[in-house]
Amino acid sequence: MYVLKDNILRCLLENQNGVVTGGELAKKFGVSRTAVWKAIGALKGEGTEIEVLRNSGYRLIEPGDALSECRIRASLNARVFGSLVEILGTTVSTSGYIKDKAVREGASLPEGFAVLAEEQTGGRGRFGRSFACERGQGVYLSFLLRPSIPVEEAPFLTICAAVAVSNALCAVCGFEPRIKWVNDIYYDDRKLCGILTEAVISAEAGAFESVVIGIGVNTGRLPEGAGGAAISVAEITGKTGFRNALAAEILNRFEKTYTDFTRHDGRQAILRDYASRQCVLGRRVTVLAPGFESYEATPERIDEAGRLVVVKDDGTRVSLNSGEVSLKMGGTSK
Repeated sequence: MYVLKDNILRCLLENQNGVVTGGELAKKFGVSRTAVWKAIGALKGEGTEIEVLRNSGYRLIEPGDALSECRIRASLNARVFGSLVEILGTTVSTSGYIKDKAVREGASLPEGFAVLAEEQTGGRGRFGRSFACERGQGVYLSFLLRPSIPVEEAPFLTICAAVAVSNALCAVCGFEPRIKWVNDIYYDDRKLCGILTEAVISAEAGAFESVVIGIGVNTGRLPEGAGGAAISVAEITGKTGFRNALAAEILNRFEKTYTDFTRHDGRQAILRDYASRQCVLGRRVTVLAPGFESYEATPERIDEAGRLVVVKDDGTRVSLNSGEVSLKMGGTSK
């Protein structure tokens, strides 16, 4: 039933403005019309709006924007990421949920396990900063990795995620976002998405036990007090009803980027994509290092390790590591 539901929903999505008969569905998937009718009933029970036309067939009504595992699977072609997915109504943090589950289940929790939530009450970013996650107004997604890479290459996982999210937004929503080194997605100099990578490292082995990547994309109404610092997909495009497709495409794109990095020596191509989307290069920034004095500089390039090379006012070049600093953007360098 589970696979049949996914297949039927995918077929209805592909024929959204038309009618598909029960006979066509039965023939296409090699099942009885009764099985089709039961699968349609199950989809409707999960909240999918399907119009049943007597003596005619089935038609998918314009889909809403509620998260749906079936709708995500209808757009999912990744084989590992999203193979096991869980959707929550409200949670403190999707990343925290995965970490707690990983502690309980250990190595039996597979790589690619993904969790989405309609609402997060304790979403956060780097350095413990809060991240507003209002109900139904974003894609709040986390997934589990078990990478076999040296610990010092951890920053590349964030780079892979930033590239994947950027490409997914372009494919699903039709615009080109930018990346603010190291882990934020921007549009028109306003924050659209935050990414947080958290690792559990074995002290004995000096290797990763697990990594959780959390992604929060503003898709709808922005919270009060956001001012001009944030932006959402709805504000950029006027579109709604895309959250499931965007979540699926993020998983699709991340799996490809992650596989290219870990197995196919695709580091240089990923870095080129990452660098080409940077919104800080050539601009004045304030480098903020906790516990140290801040200073003004101009980002020059992304180096082969994913570090940001900045030029200080005295001409000194400094390579910044992602875990050490944050940036406050200014204007264009003269």
